[in-house]
Amino acid sequence: MTERAEDLGAVAERKLARVFGAERGAALLRAVLEELRLDAVRTVDDLEQVAAALEKRGGFEATAGTMLSVLAATQRLHLTKTA
Repeated sequence: MTERAEDLGAVAERKLARVFGAERGAALLRAVLEELRLDAVRTVDDLEQVAAALEKRGGFEATAGTMLSVLAATQRLHLTKTA
């Protein structure tokens, strides 16, 4: 499923900023996007990929990845209900 979910990139960046601080959260998101060869989080699928990449890192990054996985699942449910 690749439907757009509005502002997922901004939401992901805000959530990472809450955990790691604005600068480190933004840097972490950029690093993961680069690793995944994505230029932004535009879809729920993108968000799921970012979450999985963070979970593989372990530590607080894994915790943040799980948090983003929950966000992705919530967004996917919302998209399914409105389709």
